[in-house]
Amino acid sequence: MANKITLSRIPLLAVILLLLYSPAVLAQGLAVPAILILILMDTLDGTLARARGEESLLGSVLDIAADRTVEYVLWVTFAHLGLIPLVIPVVVLVRGTFVDAIRSVAPARGLKPFELSQSPLGRLLVGSPWLRTPYGVNKAAA
Repeated sequence: MANKITLSRIPLLAVILLLLYSPAVLAQGLAVPAILILILMDTLDGTLARARGEESLLGSVLDIAADRTVEYVLWVTFAHLGLIPLVIPVVVLVRGTFVDAIRSVAPARGLKPFELSQSPLGRLLVGSPWLRTPYGVNKAAA
């Protein structure tokens, strides 16, 4: 069930893009609650997987893939629409690439990708206030 929620975020993302690029102001306004639902779905899938004992390597990889797809598409879209400077998606893409490259070694070590954030380097890249605070502020502002 959690993987279905994860994967259902992609069609919702397509709907959000249609709303954002619509000439109708009402449609553009509807994109805001749709984006909030998209973000809540990310929380819901992981919570549900843990509660139902459905945590798996496939689930964690799908979650990361869906997270990155949503994140990258929205940041690039916001820049394309002129809502944010282009440098923001560039920084997000570079950071995401490094984090995902580091996470890619997890399966070879018998770990789920999210378990790597328990290492000092993982905590620095994923959970460091130095990286997360400006990132979160920009995300909220967009």
